[in-house]
Amino acid sequence: MDESGVPDVSVIIPAHNAMPYVLRTLESLVGQTIDLTRLEVVVVDDGSTDGTGEELDRWADAHPGLFRVVHQAASGGPATPRNVALDLVRGRYVYFLDADDHLGPEALERLVATADETGSDIVLGKLVSTGTRGVPESMFRRNDLDADLYTSRIYWTLTALKLFRRSLLEEHRIRFPTHLPIGSDQPFTALAYLRAGRISVLSDYDFYSVVLRDDGNHVTVRGSTPKRLLIVEEMCALLAREVDDPARRAVLLARHFQVDLLTVVRRLKDSPADERAELFARTGDLVRAHLDPDVEQRLSHDARLVHHLAGRGLLTETLAAAAFEAAGPIEAMVDGGRVLARLPYLRDPAMGVPDRVYDVTDRVALRQSLASYALDDGVLDLAGTVRFTRIVTAPDDAAEIVLRRTGKKPQEYAVAATRGPDTEVDAHIDLRTVADGGPLPRGTWEVRIRLRREDFASTARFVVPPSGRGNDTAAEPPSAPWAARSRVTASGALQVVVTRQDPATPREPVSRARRLADRLRRR
Repeated sequence: MDESGVPDVSVIIPAHNAMPYVLRTLESLVGQTIDLTRLEVVVVDDGSTDGTGEELDRWADAHPGLFRVVHQAASGGPATPRNVALDLVRGRYVYFLDADDHLGPEALERLVATADETGSDIVLGKLVSTGTRGVPESMFRRNDLDADLYTSRIYWTLTALKLFRRSLLEEHRIRFPTHLPIGSDQPFTALAYLRAGRISVLSDYDFYSVVLRDDGNHVTVRGSTPKRLLIVEEMCALLAREVDDPARRAVLLARHFQVDLLTVVRRLKDSPADERAELFARTGDLVRAHLDPDVEQRLSHDARLVHHLAGRGLLTETLAAAAFEAAGPIEAMVDGGRVLARLPYLRDPAMGVPDRVYDVTDRVALRQSLASYALDDGVLDLAGTVRFTRIVTAPDDAAEIVLRRTGKKPQEYAVAATRGPDTEVDAHIDLRTVADGGPLPRGTWEVRIRLRREDFASTARFVVPPSGRGNDTAAEPPSAPWAARSRVTASGALQVVVTRQDPATPREPVSRARRLADRLRRR
């Protein structure tokens, strides 16, 4: 605690029939590296009937001053017990922990230290799963001590399992909405995000371990379709009310249409017919009210199609599109340089779904790996793999190696490569004849791989994995009139460096003004 006796951090745990999982939860708190005198834990027993309340009391007796236990009648969800605890805690920061999960030993010490050093109002610590229960991952690829809500991925995790500055919550009176049976984390965390001055992300430690209970008794897992739809409606209304800028609002809305509403639609097939009709009507209302072109273009191809059909009130077609889930890359067609996903109703004149709904051109890139390379006697041999991302790579997709020199006058030469089985590719390139029958000119040339389907092509650097990077190779003796060597950059990109120009190859003409400028520069 600081000199005023205020704890640095208060941990809030709602607990309902959490045995035996809560035992490890409590053990992880007692085992924290932070000075336990700087910590308080408030556990609200929400009407447990399995001995959870009695066990919590035993822990409080064994660790006086650390645990405070509150007993109340079952409320039906975590919102009420969390609110009760929020009105009791005294810490400078608040951390929410579920009764079936646990923390890494250094979690609270690291989180509090970061908040103090950066002045952050919210600190996200990396979540990991101890089983098959999924956890948000995209926002935890690197540390980010000043994460932007609209350009980072932090909005894609709306659980309350984070460190919050308590004064932020109190100043704006942010609490969990108790009318939501599930998902009360979402409006709570979203409002905190929107009010925060700074948000930090820590990804270099396993802060929080999420546990999948054997009894399947997770609120979010057992949430019904009507309850899930209610969350989407609440969040769309919240963002419409709180975010004035349409472009910024679209960034946040996309998360709810891509994840939450798409899940609702995919579960409609299991709903009773009368309930299905009512839920589908509400889904259409959401689409028509909030899914503008800016939101739509941020969605995946399958989500765009589902919501387009729902907005038109086509229940049967919407369910058919929602049932189409590709396990991996999807089939695609190319027309006019645009790549269109082959999803239901593509170019179906009776349906009239616009091509933009299927357009994945900007999402298609290359996955490649250069397995081996050699430069000998002027010949560059390459072997590796290449494929399109998101769409199926077809056997007749053409591959080529591109040698590109950057600078004021970019230049490139392309040579056909041989496609092997599946994604394999290799090439045998004579660098002495690659430049329109002559040797590759002097300079540094980056080796790239290109995959082409009709009039669409994607190009990427041909990168050597760390395990395959060797020494630079000199292909010609120093006395040769033309000399080249290969090298690999720190990032793994393969380059060819031509250090001598064959006298038989004419040099590019240089203007008199250019020669004069070069002389002045050398003086």
